[in-house]
Amino acid sequence: MTLKSDINLENGSLELFNEIGQKVKEIVNINTNEFILDGKNLVNGVYLLVLKQNKKIIETKKIIVKN
Repeated sequence: MTLKSDINLENGSLELFNEIGQKVKEIVNINTNEFILDGKNLVNGVYLLVLKQNKKIIETKKIIVKN
């Protein structure tokens, strides 16, 4: 899935957490406002997506994965 942020990230990262708070994915060195999240290995459910820039949280979103 392609995700888009309102902010053009520089040295950004994306962290994805499952329903019990475990980090299940991380993408680092994002330098754009669009990025691809490969959800093929994720089980169906609700996830918390956290976008960071320079180690500061700039955006959080809930996403639902249905494979």
